[in-house]
Amino acid sequence: MVCCLEMKDVKIYIDDGILYVEFHEFYDRADILIYDVKGRLIHEGTAAGLSVYTYDMSRYASGPYIVVILVSGRKYSKVVTLH
Repeated sequence: MVCCLEMKDVKIYIDDGILYVEFHEFYDRADILIYDVKGRLIHEGTAAGLSVYTYDMSRYASGPYIVVILVSGRKYSKVVTLH
């Protein structure tokens, strides 16, 4: 069963076209999935031992995106808006 990460464990935001995923705990591996509003997977990445994962989203259209983090059998998701 996949449970949820607590909001304090990870911070997800976009600043100047760059998506930031900040981990407040050390994880050997975290999978990062980004979906557009139509549910299409636009990016799949892995943060291995990183405290901050970044992805340049400036080439994508403005609007909301769903970021899903899978780590240690837990799941966290957040809607972020690209301006």
